[in-house]
Amino acid sequence: MRIRSGEHLISEVRRVAELALQFGEKELKNLSPEQLNFRPKGGGWSINQVLAHINSFSSYYNKAFKDRIESTRHDHPKEKYVSSPLGLAQIKSMKLGKMNNVRRKLKSPRMHNPAIHPVLEEGDQIAKFMDYQQEMLEISHEAAEVNLRRTKIPLAISNRIKLRLGDALIYVSFHVERHLQQIKNIKLDPKYPVGK
Repeated sequence: MRIRSGEHLISEVRRVAELALQFGEKELKNLSPEQLNFRPKGGGWSINQVLAHINSFSSYYNKAFKDRIESTRHDHPKEKYVSSPLGLAQIKSMKLGKMNNVRRKLKSPRMHNPAIHPVLEEGDQIAKFMDYQQEMLEISHEAAEVNLRRTKIPLAISNRIKLRLGDALIYVSFHVERHLQQIKNIKLDPKYPVGK
């Protein structure tokens, strides 16, 4: 059980959303189609596929966050926040290590995997990414006004399993952070196309 202040949790969500927006502006906006679609040796995802995956998750969770925040009857925020055992396990599985390394490889759910569902890659993934991260900033402000512990969000993989809103916000934020590191790693590949 991890105890922290609700304010600290919300500031962590904002930190990641702001980091993602800065990363999008500096590292993604000017990529060529060759750079976006370069796939590392060994069958890893391209940057475009990573963004499509993040966007697929964001599409589900951002809507779920907004719907639950708007409809919850638990509209009195509490100062202290306690993660549930399930939430803590989800957060730990997603969080990067101290050296920004992926501590544990996770298999992407089929419905959010662009290698299985290429339709996820349709459209401008960078613009979608920026929009979803801006929306996450707005959601963080709205979430600060409700009880992060009593408001529940169904997991994307099963509507029957629910996380506390606070756990779900951190889980999704760490998911974005994890995949931004994946994009950085793709750009370090020796065969990655050089920009013009």
